[in-house]
Amino acid sequence: MFMKNVASVMELVDLIRKTCSHCHGSGTITQEQRSLFGSFMSQTVCPHCEGKGYTFSKTCDKCHGAGVEKEEKNNLRYNTSRN
Repeated sequence: MFMKNVASVMELVDLIRKTCSHCHGSGTITQEQRSLFGSFMSQTVCPHCEGKGYTFSKTCDKCHGAGVEKEEKNNLRYNTSRN
C-alpha cells in the first residue's frame, strides 16, 4: 500500500516537473567574456533552477516551490503594570 502511494506521488511530480528552459537541464550556464587579452569562458549555476536542471510548472502556494515554509513567531511579552 505504501509503495503504491509513493509511486502515484512520483507520477504526479513527473507531470509538473519540466526541464529548465534556460540551462536545458544541465544546471549550469556558460558565459563568454571578451577582453583585450582574449575571450574567457565561465560556468555558473543556473539562477532559474538553482542547479537542479528542472523547474516545476506548478508550485505550492505557501512555500512557492522552496519546499520549506517560513513560520514567524512573536514571543514578545509586554509588561503593562507600573509599580
